[in-house]
Amino acid sequence: MKVGAIIAATAWIFSPAFSGDWLWDDFEISQNQDLHQWSGLLRMWYAPAAPDYAPVKTTFLWIAWHLFGDNLFAYHVLTASLHALGALLLWRVLRKLGVRLAWLAGLLFAVHPVAVESVAWAGELKNTLSFPLLLLSFSAYLAWDSERWSVTSLARSFDSATEWRSIGQLIPVTSLLWYVAAVLCKSSVIMFPAVILLHVWWKRGRIARPDLLIAAPFLFVSAAMGAVTVWFQLNRAIAYWNLPVQGPAARIAQAGLAIAFYFWKCVFPRNLMPIYPRWSLDPPSALQFLPWLVVAAVFLGLWKWGRGRAAPRHLIFGLGWFLLFLVPVLGFVPMAYQHVAPVADHLCYLSLAGLVGLAAAGAGMGQGNSEVEQEGREEREGRTTRLFGLLVLPVLPVQILSILLVAGLAVESRRYAGVFVDQETMWTYNQARNPHSAAVFVNLGFIQHHDQKLDESIRSYEEAIRLEPRDAQAEDELASVYADRHEPEKAISHYRRVLQLQPKLAKTRASLAKALADAGRPREAAAEYERLIRDDPRDAAAEANFGKLLDDQGSHFEAKTHLEKALALDPASHGAENDLGMALVGLGKPLEGVKHIEEALRMKPDFPEAENNLGFALAGMGRQAEAIPHLEEALRLKPAFAQAENNLGYALAATGRRPEAITHLEKALKLSPDDAKAHYNLAMLLEAAGRDREALRHLESALALKPDFEPAKVALRHLRVLLIASGQKPET
Repeated sequence: MKVGAIIAATAWIFSPAFSGDWLWDDFEISQNQDLHQWSGLLRMWYAPAAPDYAPVKTTFLWIAWHLFGDNLFAYHVLTASLHALGALLLWRVLRKLGVRLAWLAGLLFAVHPVAVESVAWAGELKNTLSFPLLLLSFSAYLAWDSERWSVTSLARSFDSATEWRSIGQLIPVTSLLWYVAAVLCKSSVIMFPAVILLHVWWKRGRIARPDLLIAAPFLFVSAAMGAVTVWFQLNRAIAYWNLPVQGPAARIAQAGLAIAFYFWKCVFPRNLMPIYPRWSLDPPSALQFLPWLVVAAVFLGLWKWGRGRAAPRHLIFGLGWFLLFLVPVLGFVPMAYQHVAPVADHLCYLSLAGLVGLAAAGAGMGQGNSEVEQEGREEREGRTTRLFGLLVLPVLPVQILSILLVAGLAVESRRYAGVFVDQETMWTYNQARNPHSAAVFVNLGFIQHHDQKLDESIRSYEEAIRLEPRDAQAEDELASVYADRHEPEKAISHYRRVLQLQPKLAKTRASLAKALADAGRPREAAAEYERLIRDDPRDAAAEANFGKLLDDQGSHFEAKTHLEKALALDPASHGAENDLGMALVGLGKPLEGVKHIEEALRMKPDFPEAENNLGFALAGMGRQAEAIPHLEEALRLKPAFAQAENNLGYALAATGRRPEAITHLEKALKLSPDDAKAHYNLAMLLEAAGRDREALRHLESALALKPDFEPAKVALRHLRVLLIASGQKPET
């Protein structure tokens, strides 16, 4: 029944989020090709492209993807199940520690609002997965410690060097393996060795040399993973984010404020939000160091009070668990999330267990030495009150308070879980509570961009930049909106601003090069591609994009060279295959070109650009009947495809289907009014259909767009002569 209560409470609380959408950086699941491909299973261990190194977590997600695909409901059920499992394992560990009402601690953890973010947000599965693994490690250690390291055998080990050597060869292997799995899910569990030593002190009153040696393998794993994590943070996760510049004093003050913040939110979980406001620490005031004085005073008082008393040592152990698991996320080491906010609910998920354990122990004061012993004694004596067949408590007021507490937390958690139903709901909620956060406006802008609300998206990004003028991410996202609005000049100015802030961002430089090409500035675009290739000679995407740019400019031979190099670097690039085919067509080798375009279609069957290019190449070879189905397929895959409409019109005209051809060319011009060639092709068809004046207007439009368009000049002169000869005065 107790197990069922924890599971039922978890399901009820998180059910509002089960029907939700992908959130924030859930792209790690939905867009991570390593999770979708078999080859990614090895790559995530030895060459991950992710911003952090967590191969057990990514392997778990790889399995989940191959089971569930993009069924988000399944991921929500999975994270909620792991959260419930963590609550059950916490109950088990606390029972082993003799904590009174250990089950209440598990239930409190399951229903606590601070845990909602880690469960309702699928991308935080690293929390809900690492916590059960950590508890399995601690449970295995406690079992090993109970069996192998009684107080008597430990005392004897100091008197016999031979016995010590034999004992020293024994380590809690099962616990160590579970710990390695946990730390490869989330690196913030690296403080577990300190928890082991804290447990030794709590149990025996001292930490001896054998205890340090037992903890040594755990410490080694923590040190190694800590170094790996710092490298990934500095070289991957912090990307184009300008972290707040803080001196030692500001870092210390921020860490103390974070401790106070997390403690307060765990005790009074109100006004929770995904992104919290920043604190002003430039420079920190004396008052902002007060949390450290409080922490020092509390632990010093407990230490002095704890001589010969069990209760203070219990408090030190519970508070120690809380503080130790906060150490990696307090900001002493640079962390990418500091760009967003100094604190977050998901960062104290592990620490929460220490406080709910203390709460359960406090609620059970006056019972026996453990939950199991107390339940048996009270049932024998008939003095126990069992509520709903679940909870055993000795005093009615404590029962009532516990029930009210659990119920209140559960209702608040369910309400908060509903905030995580989709991105717009989450960020609108957050904006109302934290209107001065640049990160909130960046995320709002991203959702608005995704929903094609481009004007709203621009306003959100501009507000983010106003709040944080050095926010490279906001500048980059704003540039991409302008690029999608076909305003390349505005996009260029923002891309250049990003590169002023973060000159090494290859992705932004590639976007700048494309925007320059779209703006009709091919020389500048070529210079950016050349720099990308110079900085990284193995950049296949830069080689391919540079090749396409050169081909569009008529430099087919140079284009061919770069595209061949791109394919040598990345043989699976369907885009490079397609563009190489067009370069060969431009070089007068259409048969070779067609082979490459067909290979691109084999690699990616739903590739409208390749279908269009194949149709264009076949039509150029006089094989219009073969070309037409490919051009029609291109339009099926991409209905608003001006170039395919133009090419289909040309192919239809060549087969004598002029009325259809005119219709498609008119569609092409609606989609792309500045296409001089489409104007010319339509004019030729209109003239053949006897619609001379319409043809004249399109020829004039073609020359206005492209004054050196010689075929249009000749056709215009010829048409004017015909109109004059027929007694009609051509319009000027």
